[in-house]
Amino acid sequence: MPEITARRRDALVPAGTLLAAVCGWLLFLILIIAAAVVMSAASYKLLFNFPPPILVAVVVVGYVASVLTLIALWFLRRAWQLQAWRLWRKLRHSLILALMASVIVLLIEWTVLLAPLTL
Repeated sequence: MPEITARRRDALVPAGTLLAAVCGWLLFLILIIAAAVVMSAASYKLLFNFPPPILVAVVVVGYVASVLTLIALWFLRRAWQLQAWRLWRKLRHSLILALMASVIVLLIEWTVLLAPLTL
C-alpha cells in the first residue's frame, strides 16, 4: 500500500469532515421520507401517540448532522490553505458547507432544531 504523502494527509481532514456531514444529511433526508410514510399510514392514531419514535429519530439525526456540519465548518479555513486543492474544489467545498449551514438555519427557524417541545 502506498504511503500517504503529507499533502494528501492534510486534505483528508477537511474532505473527511465534509463527507461525514453529507452522510448525516442524507440519513436525515431518508428518515424524513420514512417518517412521512409512517405518519401518513398512522392517520388519526398519530394524535394519541405523538411524537412517534421515527420523528424523534429524525430530530436526533438532524442534531447529529448539524454538529457534523459545524465541525466541517471549523476545518474550512484549512481547506482554503491547501495547496493541493484547486480553486474550483475550494469553492465547491465552501458552497456545500454554506448550503448545509443554511439548512441548519432553516431548521432552527422552523423549530425543528432547538425547540423545547421537539423531543
